[in-house]
Amino acid sequence: MPKQKLSNDDYCRAAGRLNCDVAAIKAVASVESRGNGFDTKDRPKILFERHKFAKYTNGKYINSHPHICNWTAGGYGPSSAQYDRFSEAFMLDPEAAMMSASWGKFQIMGFNFAVCGFKSVSDFVDAMKENEGRHLDAFVEFVVVNMLDDELRKNKWADFARGYNGPDYKKNQYDTKMAAAFKEFKAENVDCSKFGGTKKWTALRLNDTGPNVKLVQEGLVTELLLSPADVDGEFGPRTEMAIKAFQCLNGLKVDGVVGKVTRRKLLEL
Repeated sequence: MPKQKLSNDDYCRAAGRLNCDVAAIKAVASVESRGNGFDTKDRPKILFERHKFAKYTNGKYINSHPHICNWTAGGYGPSSAQYDRFSEAFMLDPEAAMMSASWGKFQIMGFNFAVCGFKSVSDFVDAMKENEGRHLDAFVEFVVVNMLDDELRKNKWADFARGYNGPDYKKNQYDTKMAAAFKEFKAENVDCSKFGGTKKWTALRLNDTGPNVKLVQEGLVTELLLSPADVDGEFGPRTEMAIKAFQCLNGLKVDGVVGKVTRRKLLEL
């Protein structure tokens, strides 16, 4: 049975969490995997990195298997050869092999499993085998934890590509390709209104009101700093005091304002 693909509703939910355009997320997928998370055999798309396998095996197989274990990146071959390369590495060291491949629709490296919310690289790989929804979830976690959501939101593609693809991003023109893909997908004008839209999050402070204030208050209830009765969508003195307590407990600047850093720490978005 073909693996489940992402719908515009899936993209809308992710865009809502990242406070970015659906087109921005689609642009990344388009560049990373040509927009398809699985190959013709319904396996998650991968790219095996021989220099990472060398790293995670301490160069153990450099002499015996230089084509899959090498301090120098490259030697990829065609897309159709990736699972052969991966399988050969897997027979030598399963965990290192899984860590050394990028997976799925957003081509996230296996060694990022913890960043994406998984306890082990094998758990991460099992999730990548399920459907594109799991790929999207991992992508959102990766972007949030690495604080790349602002870059995605503001379409700062060079900065995003530097954080997502590494310092050599210009070699493959990731930034310019994503910028071009964004313009193309933006023209689709996907309607996310039933999910509350994808409006930019602004800093919240005393006397602000609205659904985002209520979201913050719900987070403070979870932290046992407010009671459920305080969740009213109005940023009053009690909410400000609770925010300051949260900031103090978490080593943040104590100013009573829910800015970018406090938002991430409190709401994980």
